[in-house]
Amino acid sequence: MKIEPSHEIATAGQSLEWTATIRNFSRSPVTTRLEWRDGNTVVDIVSVDVPPLEETTSRYRGPASGSWAHTMEARLLIEDRLSIDNQRRAVVPLRESIRVLLVDGQPALRPMQGAADYVQLALSPPRTARSGERASPRLAIQPTVLPDTELANANLRDFDVVWLCNVPTVPSQVAARLAGWVEQGGGLIITLGDAVDASQYNGALGGEGADLLPARLGARREPDSAASFVTMRPTEPFHPILSMFAGNPDAGLLTTIVESYIALDGELASGAEIAVWLSNDDPLVLTRSRGAGRTLMVLTSADDRWGNWGVWPSFVPMVHRFVRYVAVGAGHPNELEVSTPIIRRLPPMLLETEPRLTRPDGQTLSGPPAVMHRNARSGSIRPSKAGCINWNWAARSIVVNRSRSTYQPTRATHWERASRCSVNSCSAEKQCSSLISGCLDRQAGSR
Repeated sequence: MKIEPSHEIATAGQSLEWTATIRNFSRSPVTTRLEWRDGNTVVDIVSVDVPPLEETTSRYRGPASGSWAHTMEARLLIEDRLSIDNQRRAVVPLRESIRVLLVDGQPALRPMQGAADYVQLALSPPRTARSGERASPRLAIQPTVLPDTELANANLRDFDVVWLCNVPTVPSQVAARLAGWVEQGGGLIITLGDAVDASQYNGALGGEGADLLPARLGARREPDSAASFVTMRPTEPFHPILSMFAGNPDAGLLTTIVESYIALDGELASGAEIAVWLSNDDPLVLTRSRGAGRTLMVLTSADDRWGNWGVWPSFVPMVHRFVRYVAVGAGHPNELEVSTPIIRRLPPMLLETEPRLTRPDGQTLSGPPAVMHRNARSGSIRPSKAGCINWNWAARSIVVNRSRSTYQPTRATHWERASRCSVNSCSAEKQCSSLISGCLDRQAGSR
């Protein structure tokens, strides 16, 4: 079983949908009940029917709650020979807002003529609330527009996301600052356009410089005629940034026209992946993890100059998803498996902080972190039990689930023969009495 939230990040009170996917490995149909828990509170119990050797889904929708994270748990109320796989947890970090710096490479006095104008409007549209109507809470995105000539003086620590909109060049000193900021968890988005110097980007932001680009930029490709164009095409399966289009073929993604774009020159960089294709099999949107942060690059413009994307129904949801995707970061996953090391980087301002965590049983532990690199500390801790772990300094919650590799039916008989030691047993807890010890619990060590 697995459980997935509808949003990677949210705000308190925002409506979230959680999807539990249950797989039946047997050759007989199974009818059981699924219990949804918000923290320790049961909020819903539903009946589920799972055909033999197939999957079924169950969904729950409710408001997000908590100080800094919202945790949900799904439990199958069934007794079987492999009961440890009958519950899963997931967590969504909560924030009041996401601060976005939009760097405009072509500022203009006239409305909707600047390179960042379409993105700014998509992120903060004018609200026209009806009289007496109370809008439901949603995560606020706060964009700030800055001309590219002032980027060198911007304090990047004041923002969660930096979006370069058709910025002609990025000085090497600025690129180095952006790389350090992304390494610490910042999110960088790059959209191109006719002002961009691809060669300079490769030198400053590519592998020869700050190493932020998902791939080297090549030449601009334009249609051969006025009737020549390509459209967007999702990956298979859908990348997380396009999940809202899955099962919605009429939502505008497949009819988004791209008339011009920058082609890639060579292979993808380490850690990069393609998120959106073009109908001619060229990549259009790429993502890359760097340290604790993420980079996302769109090979066309974020307006209507190189196609209809900026005025098409696909634009607003994609812009919002891009921002949330990079704002969450890559190096600090919110879900881990038992015995996987928990590694957290601390920014320089917290170098003297002593990390503390609260285990699922309520016990608080602390220990000396290990120095991982020059400007960051990291505590490396191996959880020995499933549950929810809270970090004091990061205002963050992590859910720990049991490894899915233990759920294979071929392993069940072997595991039941071998001393019946689960991650929740007393013997495993004695063997790993301290989460700082780095010991593997007996179950993980017997694989």
